Amino acid sequence: MFGRRAKPPVVRLGGHATVLAVGGSTAQTQQDAVSARVRVRVELDGGGGYEVSTAWSVAIGQLARLKEGLRLRVDVEADRPQAVHPRDGWAHFDVVKAPREPKLRQLADGDNDPPDPTPAG
Repeated sequence: MFGRRAKPPVVRLGGHATVLAVGGSTAQTQQDAVSARVRVRVELDGGGGYEVSTAWSVAIGQLARLKEGLRLRVDVEADRPQAVHPRDGWAHFDVVKAPREPKLRQLADGDNDPPDPTPAG
């Protein structure tokens, strides 16, 4: 295109995300979807991790799947840590509803281990 510079490609990092909390949601009636705020713990394949709030667009019929403790494969934009893209296809990163200024909490080295699913006691 004339006078426009091409944007560099978006670099995505692979990893896993665990849903820590599901917050408010907004119906998207034209798309039969709901935009939900979620707090996730991201664990990158190359090591390292963090917690961040983001937003996902979820088909209304799939909304019951989105609950605390859900663990799924994700891609994360390297320059926007709140841009957490689920790989499963039933949920998608919602760029409109996601926070522009993410509040990150870096995980300590020992915090990268997934929580123990067995009850204590």
